Amino acid sequence: MPILLSIILAFSKGNIFFLHDKVVAVVESEPITLLYIQKLHSAICKISGKNISYEELLEQVISRKLIVQTARKLQISVSEDEIIRHLNQLKSIDVVDKRFIYHMIREQLIVEKYIESFIKPQAIISFTEIKNYYNSLPDPKPPLRVLKDKIRNLLHEQKVTATLKEYLSLLETKSAVKINDYFIKLSECTSTPKEASFSSNFSYPLLK
Repeated sequence: MPILLSIILAFSKGNIFFLHDKVVAVVESEPITLLYIQKLHSAICKISGKNISYEELLEQVISRKLIVQTARKLQISVSEDEIIRHLNQLKSIDVVDKRFIYHMIREQLIVEKYIESFIKPQAIISFTEIKNYYNSLPDPKPPLRVLKDKIRNLLHEQKVTATLKEYLSLLETKSAVKINDYFIKLSECTSTPKEASFSSNFSYPLLK
């Protein structure tokens, strides 16, 4: 189900004041603060140069929290070496809080492991699906044997995304997710534009 949310604005002579310490959402007793969202948004912008709206970002954070909480119950974990290796690959890391990015990388890797183990195996592509997609392509086109693997990969990615969305919808209905009423939508003059939705691995732009 869609998550309705936004950010509180308080205007005073043209200035905007954010209530940093406010809890904007709670996912199964785990709080998400406005400061957390702002720090994540800042990290994404500084490292990747991409903008994402606060609305989209909070929606993705809630989804990721649900997956991470489920993964923990299944004892899915990542090693210190895995986290450090990814941390060292990031550029401009000096401009952001390393401890914060460390936490985000850890969550990212847990999500990826969960998807690899429990979501992707469900996304089975049949030859019939490949053939039907091939037949829908306009002529002229290369032989099926040339495009088969590319089509399979494309359909697999689409099915993984669809399966993950269905799973998240089910998690949302079964989980205690609350978004506080005061978290209202940013006005058009202050909100950042939405970028493309996260891929099926839920990788934040800073980890792309």
